[in-house]
Amino acid sequence: MAALGLCVFLENKIARHYSFGTFQKLQMHALTAALIVYHGLLSWNKLTQGQGSAKSAAEVAAKEER
Repeated sequence: MAALGLCVFLENKIARHYSFGTFQKLQMHALTAALIVYHGLLSWNKLTQGQGSAKSAAEVAAKEER
């Protein structure tokens, strides 16, 4: 996830080197921001669902009894 944060820095350097316009810069940053949000949501989802571990039949049965 930290590597995606560094992409913004690299995008600025590339845009300056190739003299990209404002629209292209916005496109690059928007795509990187979308990736950061996507990976953040995936991480959040894993954390809230107990690290993505599969539940055993005993755990499911115990939950249904409650």
